[in-house]
Amino acid sequence: PPLAFTTPRARRPCTSTSRSTTSLRRPAAGSLPRYSRTPVLNPRILREMDERLSECDAFRSRTPQFAVGGADGGTGGGGGRRARGGGGGVDVAAVGAALRDARTADEVETLVKGFLDDGGGGEEHLPLQVYTSVIRGLGKERRLDAAFAVVEHLKRGSGSGGGVNQFVYNCLLGAVKNSGEFGRIHDVLADMEAQGIPPNVVTFNTLMSIYVEQGKIDEVFRVFDTIEGSGLVPTAATYSTVMSSYKKAGDAIAALKFLTKLREMYNKGELAGNREDWDREFVKFEKLTVRVCYMAKRRSLVGGENPVGDVRNVLLGMDEAGL
Repeated sequence: PPLAFTTPRARRPCTSTSRSTTSLRRPAAGSLPRYSRTPVLNPRILREMDERLSECDAFRSRTPQFAVGGADGGTGGGGGRRARGGGGGVDVAAVGAALRDARTADEVETLVKGFLDDGGGGEEHLPLQVYTSVIRGLGKERRLDAAFAVVEHLKRGSGSGGGVNQFVYNCLLGAVKNSGEFGRIHDVLADMEAQGIPPNVVTFNTLMSIYVEQGKIDEVFRVFDTIEGSGLVPTAATYSTVMSSYKKAGDAIAALKFLTKLREMYNKGELAGNREDWDREFVKFEKLTVRVCYMAKRRSLVGGENPVGDVRNVLLGMDEAGL
């Protein structure tokens, strides 16, 4: 677009005899004048550029989930809808594009068969890793009906790795989270139970993160108690999600107590996993706890009944926790 340039103002001649004439000398050749000819964009053009950049960012955020190459980690080749055979991997992007409008398992089966026939690789089934990648991508694309249809297709034993398992359902639950259609959580859990597949810690972690987004803090702690009561080992993601629930609730005192409890468990060696990994995780936990405290102090100062006392209690708690 055309640019609107500023024009340097003309200098008024010096009429004072006491003023030095050196200020009126012309600048040397190649040097910049006193008033730089800096281009100034029209505000309307700037708004249009921001809108275009926002559209590009939104497009990029939607497309990469399928552009992950083949199931073996290589890039998908062939372009279009062709699947590469002979162990060369599968174009996951093309599979996702082919299945994004599917609504039933029959439609998925027909589309996959046409995809494999068109690829000419001779495979009878797609690898299970391809299906799970597609399920995650469909969730980000908000094509949840297609994701459920893919799972129904896998329940027929259509994948090269057999039928459905915990990993497949965890991917489907993650797709529900990414799509924002939280009302279908119970459909996933009920289907898992019907298939005789028990949830694992990843399943519960995803459930907790969904409840945090919904603001259902009581449900977060109910699931956390289920993890501990079922004999599963909580992971760093589990504890991080609990801390996020305190942040959502604005409960700094509870977050500080939880951090102190975690530190005691860490010092006693009660946390499963590599100690060096936990060292890095504790740095994250402390930073997250500080953010929780900061938000709680701001809320108290803005609308608390006893802002001075509330802020003092948070600061004392941070001091006791070593933050």
